Amino acid sequence: MIEEEKKKLLNLRPSYELASISEHKVDKYSLIQVDRNKYSVPEYMVGRKVLVRKYAREVKIYVNEKLLAIHKRKDGPNEYSIDITHYLDSLARKPGAIRNSLALKSHPDLKAIFDKYFTSNPKKFISLIEDNKDKDMDQLLGLLKSYANSKDEIDVIDIVKVDNDIEIKARKIVASYDSLCIGGK
Repeated sequence: MIEEEKKKLLNLRPSYELASISEHKVDKYSLIQVDRNKYSVPEYMVGRKVLVRKYAREVKIYVNEKLLAIHKRKDGPNEYSIDITHYLDSLARKPGAIRNSLALKSHPDLKAIFDKYFTSNPKKFISLIEDNKDKDMDQLLGLLKSYANSKDEIDVIDIVKVDNDIEIKARKIVASYDSLCIGGK
């Protein structure tokens, strides 16, 4: 009897996605703009069109039905979501550019590791990210920290730089206090 009932059952409905779908052109900085916010895509996509599916919590970017990138959706206006792995080719050609790149600055933990351990060797930093670009950000941070901690040498330049930054800040605070006291007589 079950076989007769199977014949009379309706076909399954297709899966349903609750997303806003739109098409966007990748600008010269390898970014697309969705709702006044910018999201990165791999740099080889510059000038091409991509399909964007905007969900409540994330943005998925496709090209020819192939998933290209996933970003957490930004809420405020004029915010950036940048994946550093999208810019590895350019950074490998110009490793000195990583120091001031928005791709690095958009990940404060990653920037802190770079500033502490890799300022004198940005090529090694880029190659470590390239070799492990399939890992998520937490795994990548752990890997970079373990690599930096396993180095035999201590980077004296970075320690001196931190002391100098503290000294400069302290002098500014003391100078502002002096001007306040002198001006307040």
